[in-house]
Amino acid sequence: MSTPASTPAAEATPVLPKSSSRGRLAFGTRPKRLARTLTRKLNGLVMAVLAVGGFVYVVARAAARDRWADDPSELATHELVLAANTALGLAMYLCCVFRDPGKVPSGWSPFADAEEARANQHSLVECKRDGGARFCKKCREYKPPRTHHCSQCKRCVLRMDHHCAWVNNCIGHRNYKSFLLFLVYVVAALIHATGILLLRGAERLFPPESPGSALSGSGGVAGVAAEQKTVEERSSMLLGGVDTAAVAAERVVHDPAAAAETSEGPSALLELAAALVAAPLTVALCLLFGWHVYLVVNNKTTIEHFEGVRSKMTRRDTLERRGRDGVAGALAIPREDSTDSAARATLGPTHPYSLGVRGNLREILGRRALCWLWPGCKVNGDGLAFANINDFATWKSVKTQREAELALLYGSWKTSREK
Repeated sequence: MSTPASTPAAEATPVLPKSSSRGRLAFGTRPKRLARTLTRKLNGLVMAVLAVGGFVYVVARAAARDRWADDPSELATHELVLAANTALGLAMYLCCVFRDPGKVPSGWSPFADAEEARANQHSLVECKRDGGARFCKKCREYKPPRTHHCSQCKRCVLRMDHHCAWVNNCIGHRNYKSFLLFLVYVVAALIHATGILLLRGAERLFPPESPGSALSGSGGVAGVAAEQKTVEERSSMLLGGVDTAAVAAERVVHDPAAAAETSEGPSALLELAAALVAAPLTVALCLLFGWHVYLVVNNKTTIEHFEGVRSKMTRRDTLERRGRDGVAGALAIPREDSTDSAARATLGPTHPYSLGVRGNLREILGRRALCWLWPGCKVNGDGLAFANINDFATWKSVKTQREAELALLYGSWKTSREK
């Protein structure tokens, strides 16, 4: 069958490349996508958190300026520390709000690396109580280790810790470090601000005595005489028909103490309100920070702590038997010809992801200890697999063996050199 020849009109019709139309579409929808993201993330609670934080910071800074007005160097130090902690806390807070906590890749399955899992005698897998693979019925997909479904976000979140309404987001694998650093910076800023406000309030309640306040000697008599003269002048001005507002203005101009008294009323109320807000927040966030320090030291999440059954290890021979029976939970089991008794021992309720204090801190905060408190949103790993005690035990045994070999080589070299 012959194909019809193309007409000249069809040949003359220009065809736009798909890349240009796609690029024009992306350029047009990017601002709309950004606007939708902002309106979805910045809800009432998030705006309230930003407003309260800004209020406490502004009032504490004003109180610091009043407190250390005569000491510019100390004032600059307080302002710099308070501003730095507040800015870093704000940056980490916004990172918690806008950064995706981590989602399960489309089509992920624990069966993908079954052969590799069987080949690794120290591999580990999370499974249900009956040994089956963890499957989310709402998302209709398998769940990687430490992944849980969030009913608020309506999807599964990698290494989910909890859903935080104050950030309008889940705290998971990709933003947990930002959340922890936010607690560090905001607790430091709140302790600093609360200290400034309480110190300023104590000075208002118990003002320090001035040297000329005591009525003793000639100075006291002169002060009383000057005060009587001032009262007589003001009375004569009032009797002479001078406007009351002008008298008040003259009093403020010529009496700095009176000017301070007229301005201390609103500022004192603002400082009291800020202290009443900052003090409970400081206590609450200190407790929350202490709780998450405990979780980090043990490499746990909040869900794993309260539902510890999901992070417990079972006997390897039980998994192996279930694997022979066709249960999907026995994917990551030791080789059938393995004689490693330690791998088959019952580990009980030991948390499988705890690698020791230093190892746990490195898993969450990064490999370099000097950068643990450095602000940033970068995390280690993809959130689909995590180091566990089997890997740690293998690494430790290999390290010990290498150290023993090096010590033996060094001893033999030293002996040969002495001869």
